Amino acid sequence: MNPATARVSDGDRDRVVELVQQAYADGRLDQEELERRLERALTSVSL
Repeated sequence: MNPATARVSDGDRDRVVELVQQAYADGRLDQEELERRLERALTSVSL
């Protein structure tokens, strides 16, 4: 499956956002990486 064309559900997107935010809160991501990952998650296409 090509990640550029993958489709996700709203629940999948919400869960990824939660995980990314938690990783940032835990200090595992810096601000730049947080923003990059959130942008990718939030711009993914819903099913």
